[in-house]
Amino acid sequence: MRFSAGKGNGFVGVRADAATGQYNLEEIVGTITRKLPDVRPVLDDFMSRLKLEIIPLPAEIKLEKYRGFGVDEDLPALVSAIECGADYLVTGDKKHFGGLKGRKDIPLKTCSPPEFVEILGTGIRELE
Repeated sequence: MRFSAGKGNGFVGVRADAATGQYNLEEIVGTITRKLPDVRPVLDDFMSRLKLEIIPLPAEIKLEKYRGFGVDEDLPALVSAIECGADYLVTGDKKHFGGLKGRKDIPLKTCSPPEFVEILGTGIRELE
C-alpha cells in the first residue's frame, strides 16, 4: 500500500493505492485452484473488479539484495512490495515475514491485516 493524505479548507483526503505482486497472484490462484476449485470463478470475478497495480516478478539480481531477509520462497513478495514503493507489506504470514517487523534496513513496514486497519483508522482520525 502507498499513501498520500491532504487537509485544507475543510477538506480531508486520503489516497491509498493498492498493489500486489504477480508472485502473490500466482500463489493465490494456485492454492484456490488446488484446494477450492469451485471457488475459482468467484476469485477471477473478484480480482477483475479490483483496481490493483500488478507488480511483475522481480529479477533474480534484485532478489539477491534481500536474500536472508526471510524465506527465499517468499522473497519475491517482499521485493515486489519494495519495488513498487509500498509503505506497508500487509501479511498474515508471521512465520515467513514476522522477522521483518520493526526492521530499519528495509524501506517499508510490515503489519498484519488487523494492524493495518488500525493504522488506517489512526491516520484518518489524525486528519480530522
